[in-house]
Amino acid sequence: MTLQSFDYQMSMDDGLGVLYVNADFVEIREAEVAYSTVDVSTILATDAKNASDASATNTGTASPQNPTNTQAAAGNKSKSILKSMTEW
Repeated sequence: MTLQSFDYQMSMDDGLGVLYVNADFVEIREAEVAYSTVDVSTILATDAKNASDASATNTGTASPQNPTNTQAAAGNKSKSILKSMTEW
């Protein structure tokens, strides 16, 4: 522990001197450091504690895909709503 701060006050009551001290202590813990030779910029699933902690691989831009029927229907509906709004 280490002393973080303190203050004090002296008081004289009935001829008796009293010293009041208020001291704040902080606990200090030493941490054990572990070093590794693993390059942390790209952590493989085999090096990670959990496989989900592995680095994501940048594979570049994704190739466009045709929308599903549900996506196409939602897109067509939103287009018709926007078209009706602009025709006012």
